[in-house]
Amino acid sequence: MFGTKLLMVFGVSGIGKTTACAEYARRNEHVEHLSASRLLCLERSSATGRSEDEALLDQHKLVELVLQARATTAADVLLLDAHSVVLVGDRQLTVPVDIIASMEPSGLIFFKADPEVVVRRRSSRGDQITDVPDLVGMKQLQSVALRAVEEYSRILRCPLSIVKADHSIDLAAAIENLL
Repeated sequence: MFGTKLLMVFGVSGIGKTTACAEYARRNEHVEHLSASRLLCLERSSATGRSEDEALLDQHKLVELVLQARATTAADVLLLDAHSVVLVGDRQLTVPVDIIASMEPSGLIFFKADPEVVVRRRSSRGDQITDVPDLVGMKQLQSVALRAVEEYSRILRCPLSIVKADHSIDLAAAIENLL
């Protein structure tokens, strides 16, 4: 249906998705980068006040925005950095597979790093200490997020590339592998 391939890039907050995607798009003229959080104009602090229903409505709105961007872009590849698990207060809400399916991704990428690395990155970028899970919490969150993306891949029969994001991120290799 679309001429533009959509690659969805997942991982926990603070792992480096947005930075890696923006840098890759900057170096490749036929690639456009979109951030789900920026599309929805969400601030880190405002996301915690939403209900589960509001979080799901945001995901449906994201589908509309991505489909619109995909229909109007001249890019060959659209990189969407997003989350497979969103935090709603102190609860984790896995984004339903039908939301992902509605965007018709061509491939999925998951950034994975040691919990210590992610906690350090989030703390160093100024996240509130209450917003940064401890090491056990980060390990659990990353595990739930990865399981969700693996499930998307299985159900949608969509290729998945897992990228180790501890030090440097080789997004180019993952993208080449999926295209």
